[in-house]
Amino acid sequence: MDKVSEAKFFSLLVDETTDLSKQEQMTICLRYISDNKLREYFVDYVSVHDMTGEGLANVILAHLRHLSVDLSFMVEYFLILTSFV
Repeated sequence: MDKVSEAKFFSLLVDETTDLSKQEQMTICLRYISDNKLREYFVDYVSVHDMTGEGLANVILAHLRHLSVDLSFMVEYFLILTSFV
């Protein structure tokens, strides 16, 4: 996480999917530049119980706050929300 802090600016990547057992899961990553190279930091892979926008935002923000990420340096975000039926 130190490299993300050193880079200062970062992008948020979130990918959500529902697996075959109907369990919603979400991957949270941060993308940043270090040593002139694009890097990604895996934050967490979590089960999601509240699929509303507010529920997803609460999970994401809780994980970022736990890491003491300064959201004022987030320059963009990517959300990929899909599910199996």
